[in-house]
Amino acid sequence: VFGCETCYEQEKVGKRSYRQSHNDEWSDKMGSRKLEALVERSVKNDFVVDQPPAYLDLRLGNLCNLKCRMCNPYNSVQIQKEWEKLDAKSDNQYSKFWKKYGLEFGTCTPWYESENFWSGVEENIPYLKKVYMTGGEPTLIEGNYRFLNKCRDMGYAKKIELFFNINFTNLKDQFIEQLNDFHWASVNASLDGYGIVNEYIRAPSRWEQIDKNFRKLAQQGRRRVDLGISPVIQTYNILNIVD
Repeated sequence: VFGCETCYEQEKVGKRSYRQSHNDEWSDKMGSRKLEALVERSVKNDFVVDQPPAYLDLRLGNLCNLKCRMCNPYNSVQIQKEWEKLDAKSDNQYSKFWKKYGLEFGTCTPWYESENFWSGVEENIPYLKKVYMTGGEPTLIEGNYRFLNKCRDMGYAKKIELFFNINFTNLKDQFIEQLNDFHWASVNASLDGYGIVNEYIRAPSRWEQIDKNFRKLAQQGRRRVDLGISPVIQTYNILNIVD
């Protein structure tokens, strides 16, 4: 319920919500009549969708090399370690404080390494139209490369659109080459400022390396790759966001 409320609250104040953008995107991909029929069918089926997924959101753990100031333990192992130290020093008062706001944390189990999980993912590859991959940092998570290779080996990569959020501190040639196997890839740079502003928010990143990697991907000249920037508007960057 909370997830749905977020979109409706955004729409009340005039913001285009995630719900609206996804409805429009999938109406375009599937056709509005087919999408409406699918929704109607699920309503009659006690809100159970009995067809394989066309869209997959892959967040294979919290492995990340950064400790961004607005992030959390679920998305960064660096912050997870910090939270655990603070909790130990405070006799668990730190975790009790955050629990009041609905945030509980502990050691993240490697569920994404389970073969049962992977068999479930792989059996749905033939039906996929789009996959969103984030983390953690997607370019550091080996499971992402396993998934991309499997899509190619099964012969479905050319039918699948990819969407990434990456921090551009680490850009492997392997990652760039694999993008060419797919129908389309949109890569959004998770950047929150220019130069030292981004370095302050996204420690210990270095702007020089990010700039180098961003230009490296931009200069590939591949028609199937679209580049963008996805900032988190926050207290730390609001006065510098124009830069």
